[in-house]
Amino acid sequence: MKNSEEKLSDLHRSIIVRILSNKILFYIHTYSYIAVNLLLILIWALNIKSVSEFPPFLPFFPLFGWGFGIGFHIIAYFMYNDKSEYLSKIRQESFFKMIWIFHTWFFLLVNIFLALLDINISTEIFYFQWVLLIWGTGYLLHTIGFLTWRNMIQKELKYVYNNYKDISEKYYLKIAKSRLTQFWILIIHIALFTVICILLFSVNFDISEMINTEYDEFIFRFIIWPIFISVHAVQYYLFNYVKNYKAITKSLYLNLYAFVVFNIYIIVHQFLVEPSFIRIQYSLIGWTLVLLVHLYVNMKWNKIYENLSKKARQSRPNINEEYRLLRITNYMIFIKWSFIAHIPVYIATIILLGIHAIFLDIDLILLIYPAMGWLIGLAVHCVLVYIISNNIHKFFVWTALINIGAYIPTSIFLVAINILFYPEFLWSAIAIAGWGVGLGFHLLIANLTK
Repeated sequence: MKNSEEKLSDLHRSIIVRILSNKILFYIHTYSYIAVNLLLILIWALNIKSVSEFPPFLPFFPLFGWGFGIGFHIIAYFMYNDKSEYLSKIRQESFFKMIWIFHTWFFLLVNIFLALLDINISTEIFYFQWVLLIWGTGYLLHTIGFLTWRNMIQKELKYVYNNYKDISEKYYLKIAKSRLTQFWILIIHIALFTVICILLFSVNFDISEMINTEYDEFIFRFIIWPIFISVHAVQYYLFNYVKNYKAITKSLYLNLYAFVVFNIYIIVHQFLVEPSFIRIQYSLIGWTLVLLVHLYVNMKWNKIYENLSKKARQSRPNINEEYRLLRITNYMIFIKWSFIAHIPVYIATIILLGIHAIFLDIDLILLIYPAMGWLIGLAVHCVLVYIISNNIHKFFVWTALINIGAYIPTSIFLVAINILFYPEFLWSAIAIAGWGVGLGFHLLIANLTK
């Protein structure tokens, strides 16, 4: 019999983990994989006699294609059901190390698949080595992180103990794991960029053939990656080593830095590469509105935090740890105020698109596509605010609410397009009714599992 802690742990597992660790589903999946592929091999073997030449081994594709998934399922089943002491230990030690196990599986199998496919199809040029080299760089660093994890986590723990005060003991290790994982992600990001640069500029890459406007466009597109890396590095530094500022202030500085570097890039690109089509106003105006909302939240942080912190305590009376309540409150603030920022950006962008359409003599009726399409995303964002604010954590309930949030504006969108462009046939009714059947089933399950 399982004790109460084990039962509680099972309840807190995600629905995907519960599916992957279910014994019956695992055996059904394994049996189906073996049986279907043996049948396909039999069909292939019986057809050898009916052709003059040796036929290609077509079961190769389902064996490997489905094999990616069955291997993942086998590892997850053994890991989450404690069938393997090693895998169970890795799972409990850190998410970074657990992901390495799955990474290893996919890295080995995918590259074997590509190598075999390349050798059998290509006669002169082979390409699988480039995937192996680029992906291998990331995998090599992930492996180094895996092998050095225990020593590095001890150093991170010492730093956390010295610099993080007034938090529960159990969160020290969690913070140390997060810091170390972020470090390796940044290192892998920089290494991948470096390897791809070496490949582009030294391996069969003739720059002399590209010294024209296309080369300029290539350089500008390539520059965007180091800009992302710089933002990634600033984010890592701010949130792991700057101690004198609140998290909201750090995120504001990060947002401001990203605003400056990306908009400089957009402006330079606009006037040097593509001066005929002016589009810098979208980023400048939209992002400025986001920054203004972010600045307001930073200025009013104490009041905003106090109000939502009270709501978090009331909606989650079983949580007593201050650190966890802090994280929940921060998450609530992010969801709510990102939605508030979303609204003016949406309105401003639609207005700008309308002005642009007038100047370019484009039919304004076509604005229905960006206006309604974006409105669907805004509606889903609104539902997320409601879900987080009311602490709705039942899987089928919150997913049903998101489904409703997408279904209503999408239905209006489809009807509007139908009436405006294809009034002779009411096809929107079919789409709305079809989705409605699925939504009704979703709502039924949500009601039964409350």
